[in-house]
Amino acid sequence: MKKRSLPIGQIVLIIALSALSLLILVPFYLIFVNSLKSPAEASELGIAFPSKLEWGNYSKVFEVANLPLAFTNSAVLTFSSVAIILITAAMAAFVMQRRKDGLSSTLSVLVMLGLVVPPAIVPLYKVLSFFHLNGTLLGVVLINVATRSPLSVFLAHQFLKSISKEIDEAAIIDGCGKYRLFFRIVLPLMGPIIVTLFIFNSTFVWNDFMYVLYFLSSGKQMTLPLTMYLFTGQYGSMWNLVFANILIISAPLLLIYFIAQRFIIAGMTAGAIKG
Repeated sequence: MKKRSLPIGQIVLIIALSALSLLILVPFYLIFVNSLKSPAEASELGIAFPSKLEWGNYSKVFEVANLPLAFTNSAVLTFSSVAIILITAAMAAFVMQRRKDGLSSTLSVLVMLGLVVPPAIVPLYKVLSFFHLNGTLLGVVLINVATRSPLSVFLAHQFLKSISKEIDEAAIIDGCGKYRLFFRIVLPLMGPIIVTLFIFNSTFVWNDFMYVLYFLSSGKQMTLPLTMYLFTGQYGSMWNLVFANILIISAPLLLIYFIAQRFIIAGMTAGAIKG
């Protein structure tokens, strides 16, 4: 059977797009080579390979920044926030998509307000102080849930349009209750959007710098993004350690992304063709 050859124009387009896609590797290369340089070489912020590989930079980052403690705080903060966001967003989206009454309309308005109204630091500080949650991980978890839930509910609501209501009706006829219907039937069908939301929200919370800087002042509650402050100062910065620190704190998220990346497109496109 004769193979069909691609037109010349399409081949040129594929080569050009492949070359452009390699540009995304430039920042990773810059961070990697500078993390292995001496302080003097790294201060030039160049792309040349180091004259001598300084692998000890990574062990020095672990020692100075107390990364095990920062990693534990980041993991607790991330997984607590994301777990609450996922379960509440899935339940709210299910109610909004299946019920057509005043409650679902009110929830839709609140979700849209959450998407367009930006959070303000001073009111958040006042609210956390009123409930004695300022300076605690729980306070930052609640902030993450409040600021990330609107987009999560919106995306889950769009995805639920692709799940037929006949499935609900068949389950109810077979004697399935509302809680069992959601947790045993609907929630498993929402797998692609749950994975998508998990990656998006995990990336945001893990890399969040602003909220932890404002609301976690104690050194015992330092998270991984704040450890980069330890290698910068008014009169100089240890750029080789900064780059080594960036690679270390980015590694867990990169691993999760490469494992679950195929679910992102499925979660974003499902429901897009149904009104």
